Amino acid sequence: MTVYSMAQLSKAIIPKDAGGPFAQRIGVTIGGSQGWALRVGAYVTRRASSSDWLRYSIVVLNCEFLMTLQKFTIFTHYYFRE
Repeated sequence: MTVYSMAQLSKAIIPKDAGGPFAQRIGVTIGGSQGWALRVGAYVTRRASSSDWLRYSIVVLNCEFLMTLQKFTIFTHYYFRE
């Protein structure tokens, strides 16, 4: 499972443009009664051209599944704010 999580993370942080900057981690808050079972990382990737839009990425891992290897469903909602 570590390989899978690292693959997802690398897709979020590698530069979008050739020679562009790597992503920076941004703050994230997890709430709710099942928040303990999630590991969340959020990232913003700046672009080579300042006129291009920023790229935002979110990586969510269900840690209960990673620990038990049994299916564990968590219903979530994502809210974004500036």
